[in-house]
Amino acid sequence: MRSTKAGLPRHMRALVTLTVVGYVMFGLMAAQAGATTGRAPAGKSAVPGVALSAPVSGREAIDSLDTALPSVAEAHGISATELSERLLWDRALTVDRDGRLFYLDPAPEAGDPAVADAAAGAFSFANTPASLADTFLLHSLPGANRVIYLDFDGHVLSGCAWNSYNSGADIVCPPFDIDGAPETFSNEERVRIQEIWQRVAEDYAPFAVDVTTAFPGEDRITRSSSADRVYGMRVLISPLSQYMGNYGGIAYVNVFDFVGDYYKPALVFPENLGPNGSKYVAEAASHENGHTLGLYHDGTTSGVEYYSGHGSGDTGWAPIMGSGYYKNLTQWSKGEYSLANNKEDDLAILSTSSHIPYRADDHGGSISAASALAGSGQLSASGVIGRTRDVDFFSVSSGAGTLSVSAAPLAVGSNLDIKLELRNSRGAVVASSNPTDLLTASLSKTVAGGTFYVAVSGTGRGNPLTGYSNYGSLGAYSLALNVPASGSNQAPTAAMTATPTSGTAPLTVSFDGTASVDPDGSIVSYA
Repeated sequence: MRSTKAGLPRHMRALVTLTVVGYVMFGLMAAQAGATTGRAPAGKSAVPGVALSAPVSGREAIDSLDTALPSVAEAHGISATELSERLLWDRALTVDRDGRLFYLDPAPEAGDPAVADAAAGAFSFANTPASLADTFLLHSLPGANRVIYLDFDGHVLSGCAWNSYNSGADIVCPPFDIDGAPETFSNEERVRIQEIWQRVAEDYAPFAVDVTTAFPGEDRITRSSSADRVYGMRVLISPLSQYMGNYGGIAYVNVFDFVGDYYKPALVFPENLGPNGSKYVAEAASHENGHTLGLYHDGTTSGVEYYSGHGSGDTGWAPIMGSGYYKNLTQWSKGEYSLANNKEDDLAILSTSSHIPYRADDHGGSISAASALAGSGQLSASGVIGRTRDVDFFSVSSGAGTLSVSAAPLAVGSNLDIKLELRNSRGAVVASSNPTDLLTASLSKTVAGGTFYVAVSGTGRGNPLTGYSNYGSLGAYSLALNVPASGSNQAPTAAMTATPTSGTAPLTVSFDGTASVDPDGSIVSYA
């Protein structure tokens, strides 16, 4: 574990102690004008036929590209019409000198520090996901072939597109720092880093990707060839606005699976986010990484470039690829809200095989495939709702009395609004819970005893135009149950499946009764 900020992390190419003073804030055009020296080396996916004098955006980009615009659109997997429309309404979308698209995302507006302050203090030292000593050992899915590395301890940018902001020279990137002591990470800094990690990990929980604060090695970040299946993205969280301008973050579009690192990493500038607000930094990190996976901005047809959401409280909602800074519940979107101007299916784009495929389902989706919870009294379980129609089933054997179940998403940064059901041995719903203004759910039911099933799923709220559907209601949850003990011998409950279920005689049919359960014992034979 690296306990210092500037004490030579293994992946840095230089030993640097840097104090950054007198940040100069540049506007959009100034930042673009400063990025005029770099060109993509041969073989680095520059768009053939494009050689602009400087990065451009908006109408200027359309005019400058001229007949090359269709080639730029094709290189990014969209139509020429779509690219033109996006350039006209989205001023942050920029074309570099070689025809590659990138985003210069402005910092959130000043004057609303409450969100950042609340986010920064959301964790106490007692309820971080891990001990403070393990802050740089956090993993969301160890061993996954894809990685999102949240890099807080400094880096050197060399030989990449971002060096154009420093006349082609290396850029020494300072560590994340809130106390002016860049040599070490304080407890408060570690707490914020853990919250940022938890929020980003939750955004990417449905996918087979390891969101980590532990340096995975360059070989697990950089894709060495098109045959390499182990790669990812560094999201560098470093105060670099003196080079780049007054942005919250910047990233190239659809480069996550590119060979090499020329158009990487994604950059997040914490000094412009709160400053250093945990929620702000996390939202920017997920957003910028979303760009690298091919996602564009969620705005409105009324001219809003970044939709900032609607609603309030626990269920106040915003799209991750809009402006998620101001709402509690941020989710991936397919443009179901009122006046949405971007109908792209975020989940479909994210989960392509070369990006971050869906993770394997952790619990069965039917009573016959339910995860059995043995025993009685206080029981617990956990899981991840990984797809829009995912339902996780658990079975319990209950005696007569009150059977109680509660389900909770993550306390901080959840994407999941929970629907909870209790079903009897035949699969019929006997109790359910989906509070309108809460993400949690709980229920109690007086039962006569027997086998019962708990079903957990993601849900929406009201009309998606002004609420949200279950589309992006995904993420981690925990279950707590109080199951009455059995006071007498109970008959087992048979559950059987047949394969195939129809056909023409003569026909061989296989029967499976392994999902059968005995409320107060173990099944010893089948007949």
